[in-house]
Amino acid sequence: MIVCHCNRILEVAIAESARELGTASGIPTPHEVYGLLGKQPCCGGCLPLAQAIIMSVLPGPRSATIQDEQFSPAVAAE
Repeated sequence: MIVCHCNRILEVAIAESARELGTASGIPTPHEVYGLLGKQPCCGGCLPLAQAIIMSVLPGPRSATIQDEQFSPAVAAE
């Protein structure tokens, strides 16, 4: 399933990247997962689903959420 239409990122790519990052540094944020994929969020519409996927493959306490990150498309576009 396509999660991010702007970057054409699939659910499986997010899950695999989350597992890779999660083993070294706890539970990653969507921005960290996208970074591992060489991407960054554009419109931000996919971030809640990306976070849900990350949480489903790496359950546990979370230090940061999407709301904590205060996503701004203008900043992401730089």
